[in-house]
Amino acid sequence: MVTYEDVRRTYPNYQLPRGTIGWDPMWRTVNGGPAWADAPKPRPRLTWRSRVKQRLANLAIEFRQKQRAFDTRFMEFTGRLVKGLIYPLVVLGLLATCYFAAIGLYLKNRQPLFAPMFGEERITTTASDCPTSSTDSRVEKIINN
Repeated sequence: MVTYEDVRRTYPNYQLPRGTIGWDPMWRTVNGGPAWADAPKPRPRLTWRSRVKQRLANLAIEFRQKQRAFDTRFMEFTGRLVKGLIYPLVVLGLLATCYFAAIGLYLKNRQPLFAPMFGEERITTTASDCPTSSTDSRVEKIINN
């Protein structure tokens, strides 16, 4: 024998009649009344103002979602840009700084171009040697002698 539970398990969306006692299959009624519940009434159509308001709200939500997606893509792009460009530029700048510091130290510790010439011959001036003031440069002293 088939029970209501068997029918409900087999056909979960089928609406069974309200009761079995007093079921009249010819008229499909239960105790002279309707066997099934009334179908739900359709929702009333929204007014045009309500529809416009709802569409604007949906557009605002969609715009916010697109803005968030754009912000996420922009942050990912800037992160990749920093990792791809800024870090190598910083490393290149540090290497250039070290290079120019080494060049500067080399040039500082190097002897001047005319050091042997001035090293061999010391220029000493006395008041009798040079009639000009003692503030003449070394080049002028060489020229004057």
